[in-house]
Amino acid sequence: MYRWSDEVVAVFRLDDERHPVRIRGSEFEDLVRDLYWQAYEARVPKEALEAARATLFAFARRHASAREVFIRVGRHEGRVYLDLGTPDHAAVVIDPAEVPGWRVTHEVPVLFYRPSDMEALPVPPVRTAETSHAIVQRGFEAFRRFVHARNDDEVLLIWCFFVFCLSPTGPFPHLLVMASSKTGKTVTMELLRSLIDPAIKGTSRNMPTLPRELMIATRGCYLPVFDNTSVISGEMSDALCRLATGGAFAVRRLHTDDEEELFRAERPFVTTSIVDVVARPDLLSRTIRVRLRPPVRKVEPVKLRELFEAVRPDILAGMLECAWMAMIQAPLDTTEKPSRLQTFEKWAEVCARLVLGDGGDVRIQQAFAESQHEAMLDAVDDSPVLPLLVAFLKDQPTETWQGPMTDLFERLRERLPSGIRPPAGFPGNARGLSQKLGRSEAELALIGVHFETGYAGSGRHKQRVASLSLLSY
Repeated sequence: MYRWSDEVVAVFRLDDERHPVRIRGSEFEDLVRDLYWQAYEARVPKEALEAARATLFAFARRHASAREVFIRVGRHEGRVYLDLGTPDHAAVVIDPAEVPGWRVTHEVPVLFYRPSDMEALPVPPVRTAETSHAIVQRGFEAFRRFVHARNDDEVLLIWCFFVFCLSPTGPFPHLLVMASSKTGKTVTMELLRSLIDPAIKGTSRNMPTLPRELMIATRGCYLPVFDNTSVISGEMSDALCRLATGGAFAVRRLHTDDEEELFRAERPFVTTSIVDVVARPDLLSRTIRVRLRPPVRKVEPVKLRELFEAVRPDILAGMLECAWMAMIQAPLDTTEKPSRLQTFEKWAEVCARLVLGDGGDVRIQQAFAESQHEAMLDAVDDSPVLPLLVAFLKDQPTETWQGPMTDLFERLRERLPSGIRPPAGFPGNARGLSQKLGRSEAELALIGVHFETGYAGSGRHKQRVASLSLLSY
């Protein structure tokens, strides 16, 4: 048994294969019942099962050693392992020190946990003497036939996202896929997810409304896809940022008043939506935004899955080749966490050079920068505060203003249409305004607003003051 985050994992050896299961999960209960029936042809008494589970859990929490348990993608001594999910427990090992750099192996030193709805990945074709460029080209050309993005740059961004899903560590980006209704975004994401983390239940998962629900969702898969999302709350936006960077968060354990359950995970994730649902700047800076267009020729989902299944091994081989080359040319620094999407951008440059040749790295940089710039512009347009703030500064003689935050709040509120309620997202007080502007540093820079806060006065007369200046617009 091993301690894994706030869980305990028991490892059963069946047919000379390791089967890790969470002691508090249903898989443990099912396995114990099955083994007990095989031995005694009788059912396990419920009270005895629960007592055994509680005893094992308590013992392991105090005495078992801690070990990292992986879902789908793991790391060990500079190598990356991709669990194929096959009955023989095979995996693909990506080793930057070997040539060729990836192969199927049954010698897997890492411990993989398999959720109950995990499906198997296709076994990629045996690596031949072809060049990396040829393998990647074949995979990418097959990939692009199923991705109806606005332009080739967005197709390449999506490809780079899924390649980076093979990275053993983040920070991971968030892929936001926007499309109008009846454009096939749900089926498209189901197909693309099957390249990395296929599941029996497909992609029909709603965006969680609470961190606890997010915790449950990510314990059951490696690459969660939140489909047809209409809103992401501030609380969930912060939780998703922690998920992307591997931060931990605690939630109250059910049926208790003073116990917390610690959850830690680092995952890539995808959101599909009709409109842009990312409002918080922190999540926005981690987001790759793409928009799908309706396919030129509509294909029934059953036929589409058949066509995709025929090329899935070649696509996976192309992604493995990209990941291998990225590990060589943009090695991971596991000693220090890189900032935001720095590692992803390095991997994307390697991928783009393999797909497009010389100059591909510059093109992907421009595509990513344009995606981020569009997101910031949309955030400014959708903000209930920033357009009012710019208009207010333009009315000042020197396009600057300094004063108490309470005065700034009242000045902006006066510019709202009279007789109607403030728009959604408009702060309710000066403190809320200060927090909103503080979170909008990137958007303020985009529209040329310099914003600083400080304190003036002392004792009972101490108050927060703001300093604003309009540099350009």
